[in-house]
Amino acid sequence: MDFMERREILKAFLDSGYQLDLKSLEFLEKNPNKISNLLEKLKPLNISTVTFDIIENLTKPVEFRILRDFSQKEKTYTVENFVKFFNNRYEQMKKLIIQKTNLVNLISINKISDKTKKFSLIGMVREKNLEDNSIIIEDGTGESKINFLEVNDFNFIVPDEVIGLVCEKQVDEIYVNKTIWPDIPLRKEIARSANEIYCLFISDFHFDSKEFKRNSYEKFLDWISKTDYRNFYIFILGDISSNKTEVKNFLDELPKQNIFFLKGEIDEVLDLENFLNNPSIIKIQDVTIFLSHGDIFSEYMKMWNLSPENIYLNLIKKRHLNPVFDFSKKIYDEDPYFLDIVPDIFVSGHFHSPGIMNYKGTTIISNGSFVTEPIFWLINLKTRETFKLDFT
Repeated sequence: MDFMERREILKAFLDSGYQLDLKSLEFLEKNPNKISNLLEKLKPLNISTVTFDIIENLTKPVEFRILRDFSQKEKTYTVENFVKFFNNRYEQMKKLIIQKTNLVNLISINKISDKTKKFSLIGMVREKNLEDNSIIIEDGTGESKINFLEVNDFNFIVPDEVIGLVCEKQVDEIYVNKTIWPDIPLRKEIARSANEIYCLFISDFHFDSKEFKRNSYEKFLDWISKTDYRNFYIFILGDISSNKTEVKNFLDELPKQNIFFLKGEIDEVLDLENFLNNPSIIKIQDVTIFLSHGDIFSEYMKMWNLSPENIYLNLIKKRHLNPVFDFSKKIYDEDPYFLDIVPDIFVSGHFHSPGIMNYKGTTIISNGSFVTEPIFWLINLKTRETFKLDFT
């Protein structure tokens, strides 16, 4: 419709149970094409008077972009592209590490001499020896054995990652004084959205499990049926069910909001419009969000035996989500898990262990599940306030 008289607009809203203030009415006279969509968006809200502030929030476009989906085309690797792959990883990480101010007297491995005493190296970990707490690193000019007296940093070093080392040479042995990871920068400003936007992160329903907590799920449905957020995004991070009928029933029970899905290891490939690759990085207005089901982190859970959020923290510091190279798999043209984009929010499921922490402006979240602890998280992107949702 190109034009509507005031009485037609007022009648359309009165028939739906709403009153309009004057500023809203003037806006809708100029923008009649927004009326139908606006009335739909008003339905979940428990209001009787529609003000211009409400209309502005509901009609202003919310920017949503997929920045990265970590999908890369695999290929059978040769010696040549294997070398190229790791050279690229080294150079990418070196650019991040070399910016650190605590690197003292940075040299390449082939410059180490009898006169070299205190120096720094940037190298890729080729081997890790648990018997004597040492590693072999290489940097393109050579390789060197490095010894650790303090085991704390050593415990979290993994093969194939790139690190900086502040070293000291004693006789013929090199010892580490400090380990420097690529890490993320300390940010003065916390990223926020301009609009009031809420994001719910939920996962690991496991409807087909004998341990599925039906009562907790009913509490979740009751809560979500009562939500009245204007801009509400729901991110379902996998492991709904291996039963297609249960998945369909679940989707039918959800409100018609902005819903996005990632596939878990038990899920069938879902034929859904808002399907995201696992993992993905998205951006909503000015807030960057990393989303994962979490199964790619299982190896690091075995290595470190930490809470999921601390595993994610260690990998964020490495700026790589899966640094240990699996020689049984195929290689990629580009390193698929290099974390070149710094997320403001990092969320994952899979481990069924709820937890949350903040690190240098990044909120790190691990979801619970409906078979263990049904605890999940809601974030207001405008304030960056985090709400714990406990459905036990």
